[in-house]
Amino acid sequence: MIFFIIGGAAAAAAAGFSARWNWWRPKIDGMPVLMYHKIGYAPANSRLKKLWVTPENFAKQVAWLLRKGFTPVLFKDLHDAQKGAGVLPDNPVLITFDDGYKNNYTNAFPILKERGAKGNVFLTYNTVGKHNLWHDPASEGWIEMLTWPQISEMYASGVFDFGSHTINHASLTAIPFETADWEIR
Repeated sequence: MIFFIIGGAAAAAAAGFSARWNWWRPKIDGMPVLMYHKIGYAPANSRLKKLWVTPENFAKQVAWLLRKGFTPVLFKDLHDAQKGAGVLPDNPVLITFDDGYKNNYTNAFPILKERGAKGNVFLTYNTVGKHNLWHDPASEGWIEMLTWPQISEMYASGVFDFGSHTINHASLTAIPFETADWEIR
């Protein structure tokens, strides 16, 4: 019995080590996609701190990507390449932002613009110019979202492209297909 307990503990430790270092996983070809939500400082009472990246850390991450030879691209660049109307640069990477928080404009936009990098925002349409209605204020207070003039400026700069993150930030697996289809389109 003790042999099985010790053997089980050793196997669990080995599995934990393997999962931590991923040395055994095969290399996968493809384009890396980095997903962010909020670029700023998490409120002190936030239970969602893992969704925040400070502007300083975001700037360091973008600088690292550029230093390592990655080229951030827009959705449009990827779409054009898929349709044969363009070619992606060597080592492309998609930098994406979910939801469309105002801090993507105030904090991420200047960092990307200054470094000649690009980003992509998945907007939640019905919250543009409002706040993140889906948040429970008990977890984190409501946060301002992008406005149409900010979106226009970001798009016109060539630094940002935009896509859909649904109309109302619905949980698509929890609603009927027809409603989910509408939310996406």
